[in-house]
Amino acid sequence: MNRVDVTEEALNRIAKQAINLGRLDELVDEIIDLLLDKNKEYKDAWQDFGLFTPLIRIREKLIRLETLIDGRPTLVCDENVMAELMDVIGYGLLAMLWIEGQGDEITFQQMIEQLRQDARQSSPKYDISE
Repeated sequence: MNRVDVTEEALNRIAKQAINLGRLDELVDEIIDLLLDKNKEYKDAWQDFGLFTPLIRIREKLIRLETLIDGRPTLVCDENVMAELMDVIGYGLLAMLWIEGQGDEITFQQMIEQLRQDARQSSPKYDISE
C-alpha cells in the first residue's frame, strides 16, 4: 500500500472548500439574532440557575430533536429540526458566555456585542481563495 503525505495546508484548503462559509456566516448571524429576540422576551432567564439553565435547555432541545427526527407527534406545530438545532447552538453559546462572564459584571447585550466583535475580528469575512 502506498503512503500519501498530506500537508496541513492541503487539508485546510480542502476543509475550506467543503464548508459553505458564506452560509455559515449567515447562520451565525441568525443565531445571534435569535438569542437577542429570545432575551427580549425572556430577559436573562437563561442564567437563572447559572450554568445549569442553558445545559438543561440543551437537553430539552435534544429530546425534542429526537421526537422530530423519529416523526412522533409534537404538541407545537411549528417546531422543526433546523430551529431546534439553532436553539442548541444558541444555548451552547450562552453557556460559554456564562462561564467566561464569571466574576465580571456584564449585561446580556454586552455579551452579545462582544460575541459579534470577536467573531468578526477572528474571521473578518472568509478568504477561501487559497
